[in-house]
Amino acid sequence: FYLDLEAWGGRDYTNIECNEVILGYLDQCINSGVQFGLYFNYNYAKNIVDKVWSDLPLWIARYNSKLGDVAPWNPEIWQYTSSGHVDGISTNVDISKRVNE
Repeated sequence: FYLDLEAWGGRDYTNIECNEVILGYLDQCINSGVQFGLYFNYNYAKNIVDKVWSDLPLWIARYNSKLGDVAPWNPEIWQYTSSGHVDGISTNVDISKRVNE
């Protein structure tokens, strides 16, 4: 299960809100035996989400030709575009890949 941390209600989460939301979902996943990870963008990695969560699996969105430095985060999955194309789908799609591919 990946928790998608993005702007809501027209604004970004604060650091305190992020911690509360992550902890709540993490507790529920642990109690249910579900693996838990985080999904967020580069700005959240650098400025909003506490580094204390950096051991959790991460799926990061950064629309760029290279992932670049996201230390101390060690993402497993990189969403590198929101304008990908897939046969049979008429609109743009997000495309991700495993970081170590």
